[in-house]
Amino acid sequence: MAEINQGDDLVGRAVALDADAWETLYRRAYDALFGYAYRRLGSVEAAEDAVSETMMRAMRSIERYV
Repeated sequence: MAEINQGDDLVGRAVALDADAWETLYRRAYDALFGYAYRRLGSVEAAEDAVSETMMRAMRSIERYV
């Protein structure tokens, strides 16, 4: 349960554009996003670009999901 509360706080901080919160979210999601993108795209460079684009889109639209 504490992990959920920590996640809620992290998202709240990310909504407020806290750079540390975004870095933590990025680090937590990176491996899963990269793995998926790499399997779909077959290129390290393309997968890295896809992860970056995904996180930028998340940053621009996070308020819609809280």
